[in-house]
Amino acid sequence: EVIEGSQQAFSLTKADYLKEEMCKTRAFKQTIDVPGCESVVLTNHFCYGQCNSFFIPRWVGKGDGQIDAFSSVAHCRPHRGRWVTIRLRCPGQRPRRPRKKVYVVKSCKCMA
Repeated sequence: EVIEGSQQAFSLTKADYLKEEMCKTRAFKQTIDVPGCESVVLTNHFCYGQCNSFFIPRWVGKGDGQIDAFSSVAHCRPHRGRWVTIRLRCPGQRPRRPRKKVYVVKSCKCMA
């Protein structure tokens, strides 16, 4: 099937071209391991799924072979989250209670 389009306007609203996006959040146990310190285990989340992407070429030059394009690439990635500071226990080391920052994901979403 050939879609009619022009340099000024192009519409891709048919359901055939836009598939339902799916981006999910899944919990996992993350271990913070630092040599000489006790390990800390926390619950975090990772993102996975399928998001829509487009690449629509258009010509910009007269016979010079240059191609310009509209492109949009959505990724399943963190939508909400926060940085937390983890205090480690490191016996016999200085400092004995060093801190590590970890990003904790709360939810994920398809975003460009």
